[in-house]
Amino acid sequence: MVKEMDKDHLLNRTKNYNYQIFKEMPNYVTNKLTIQSDDEIVMQRIKEVLLVADDSGTTSITMSKLLPPPKDNFDIAWRRAAWGTKWDMFNSSINVNVNEKLNVIYDTAWCPNAVWIVTLCRYIQSIIDYMLSEESPNITVEHHYYDALNGGFGGFLKWTPNSEIIYNEFDIMEYMHIFNKPYHDWLVTEMGYEPFYPALRRFEKLMEKYCQKP
Repeated sequence: MVKEMDKDHLLNRTKNYNYQIFKEMPNYVTNKLTIQSDDEIVMQRIKEVLLVADDSGTTSITMSKLLPPPKDNFDIAWRRAAWGTKWDMFNSSINVNVNEKLNVIYDTAWCPNAVWIVTLCRYIQSIIDYMLSEESPNITVEHHYYDALNGGFGGFLKWTPNSEIIYNEFDIMEYMHIFNKPYHDWLVTEMGYEPFYPALRRFEKLMEKYCQKP
């Protein structure tokens, strides 16, 4: 679920923009990744391919441990194909609680890193399959993403082992209406966005289904 801290993440980013430079920079997509597991060994394996600490002890999240890029760091085509976005994660905020629940909010350039998330889910599935345990551990991976400033889109994935990996995508106001109604209302009142009307969307879908386009 998208929470109030996501709005703060967006507002802080907006305050720091140099809009002259911003015209030449990519749109930033806000992502939230939540992983929860009741198996400490599996969670430790997951954290090993996600988290990295620098010399000062600061922890950040990276895609390059699970899917290392080629030595040519300018191979943007490879990163787009393997990660779904041209840069690694940045502006990350990480929280790991005592219940082995990992929460990370981060930005990506232009697009969410959905392709990489799919690979992460497959990696977790492979860990479980290799364990050959009679009972599969309880693991949930949730990935939310949205671009409320420019792109106007949002989406989410909720995956558990032995299930399909399927993303659901929406325009930004429908996404916020479903997952964070207060933020939807804030975008309307403070940012001038058009509100989302569920009844109108249902009508539009019925028209698409039953009426032929001219």
